[in-house]
Order: sequence, then C-alpha cells, then structure tokens
Amino acid sequence: MSVHRLTKDQRATRDRLLTTVEKATETAQVAVEAYNHLLLDSLLPLFVRATDRLEEVNEAVEEFNAWREDLAEDLRANFDERSDAWRERERGAAVEDWIDILDETLEGIDTYVNEPEEIEEPYLDLPYLPDAPEST
Repeated sequence: MSVHRLTKDQRATRDRLLTTVEKATETAQVAVEAYNHLLLDSLLPLFVRATDRLEEVNEAVEEFNAWREDLAEDLRANFDERSDAWRERERGAAVEDWIDILDETLEGIDTYVNEPEEIEEPYLDLPYLPDAPEST
C-alpha cells in the first residue's frame, strides 16, 4: 500500500461511499421535508385544537370547583350555626359527611402535551478527500 497516493481501488471505494452518503442524505432530506410539511399542515392545527379543548375542560372544572367551594362554605356555616345536639344526631352527622364530600376538589386534566416539533433536515458537509498529498 502506497503512503503517497490512493490506489485505484481506494479511489473507487471512496467515490462509491461518498455517493452512497450523498444519496442517503438526499433521501432523508425529502422524507424530513415531507414530515415537516405534514406536521405544519395537519398535525399542528390538530394539536392546537386539542390543547384548546383541554383548556376549556380545565376552565369548566375551575368554575365547578369555585361553585362547589362556595356551596360547601355556605353549608358549613349553616351547619356550624346548628346546636351541638343537632350536629351530633344522625341527621347532623349525615349533613357533615355530605359537606365533607363537597369539600373534595374535582381534578382537572393535565393539559401539558408536547408540541410536535419539526425535524431538522440532515446536512452533511462532505469532506474533500484528495487522491494524494498536495505537493509542496
């Protein structure tokens, strides 16, 4: 093997491999471009619509919880105004249990959804591989 110059076989292998890399990169670029196009045209609007609907659910849950908390406070105040004897009877205990149930908060839906992201197109800066060292 010569240390001064690539052999004919080495040049052919280099050229074949670089051509394979270039073609694979071009194919990947086309696929990534198609994905990104589909993402922006189809998936991203669906993502926005889905997250908007999830936000609406959480807003409704917040409104329900505020109503429930107000109701529980009013009932608790009314309950506390009753006599100790009434609160200790079966009816008082049942009302207190009911108020406790109203004190439990309805949980919202986790609205954190990863936004679909574009994929960066592959780019390769193929090296220049001379056949031999440059002359000095």
